[in-house]
Amino acid sequence: MDKNSHIPSFIPQKPDRSSRPIEAAVGLATVAGFIFLAIALVFFAGTYGYRYYLTLGINRSCDSERGCGLRESLAREKAQLDIERVSRLAAVDAKMKAAREVINNHTNTRPLFDFLEAHTLHNIRFTAFEFDQAEGIKLSGLAQSYEDIGVQWQVFKNSPVVTGTTFSKFGSDEDKRISFDLNLGIHNDFLKYRNN
Repeated sequence: MDKNSHIPSFIPQKPDRSSRPIEAAVGLATVAGFIFLAIALVFFAGTYGYRYYLTLGINRSCDSERGCGLRESLAREKAQLDIERVSRLAAVDAKMKAAREVINNHTNTRPLFDFLEAHTLHNIRFTAFEFDQAEGIKLSGLAQSYEDIGVQWQVFKNSPVVTGTTFSKFGSDEDKRISFDLNLGIHNDFLKYRNN
């Protein structure tokens, strides 16, 4: 027997026949990689060429056949533009925006008085009026009876304009009429000038 046959070796003694399909697979992967690389290079070249074409179009000088490039057209328009007039128009625009803002936020109390006139019962009389946009309306008044105050409360409660109604500080005067204070909340949009 041969002495060397017992010594293990990492070098194969016989060629391995199973490695050939792996070489074919590596060859297929390599071809696919080259195809992908070629497609990527063509795409890159096309993108670069299109960018170069656009840059030439932007920077092109004026001629009679193709017209002007974007930079040249912009420079010509800017030279024809009246800067003073544009600044005056910008100032007018700013003033108009400010005026629109003032009108949109302006409060008109006439609809409030029209509302009180139309929705106050004939047995109710208001003796004091205080208006605050944030807190609403504070009224003091006189009524013939508590039933009249209840009906007045119901009228205000059913109105879509009113957000809240609170009667308080009930008392009576020397003519046996009932005195009261009324806090009345009104929708803000109801008092806006633009809505009236």
